[in-house]
Amino acid sequence: MVKLQFSLIFACVAGQLFAANPGEEWTRFRGPNGTGISSANTVPTHWTKADYNWSTPLAGDGSSSPVVWGPNIFVTANDREKSVRSIVCVESKNGKIRWRRDYPYEDYRLHRDNDFASSTPVVDGHGVVVLWSTPKQLTLTALDLDGKPMWQRDLRPYVAIHGSASSPIIAGGMVVLANDQMHP
Repeated sequence: MVKLQFSLIFACVAGQLFAANPGEEWTRFRGPNGTGISSANTVPTHWTKADYNWSTPLAGDGSSSPVVWGPNIFVTANDREKSVRSIVCVESKNGKIRWRRDYPYEDYRLHRDNDFASSTPVVDGHGVVVLWSTPKQLTLTALDLDGKPMWQRDLRPYVAIHGSASSPIIAGGMVVLANDQMHP
């Protein structure tokens, strides 16, 4: 639960961070250009409960980073008891869950520092793309900003001893993914 709580803390101030910088979307892992640097100057360097705008519980855990487009925050979560991974859309102004899409999976071995929701989604004005992996299948799934399915690509089995955590990016209108894995 510690990993998920970190994501929620980030989400609590994401609306404030981007409200201060309109047009600066946090579209992918480490932000719009991959540096992890924002021009926002409203984020506190020391946190107290007074700094949180809201808190929203999510089902399970996960270590993906949230991404932001307009008034929406997208984050992944994993419920190990139900063997379900989710992509969740949260309103940045109040923490209300707009929608959630669940994807069942079969449990498999992971490295102790990994989890089943570790890939950070990528978002743009058309939608959000998330990567799900199992040893049998590596899948990119695209949803529009309202959570409706747009497309899905099966990239075949994923062979690795640690599980995946690669996060897609969007460049030149294409989804780009580092599909780094072992080969037999």
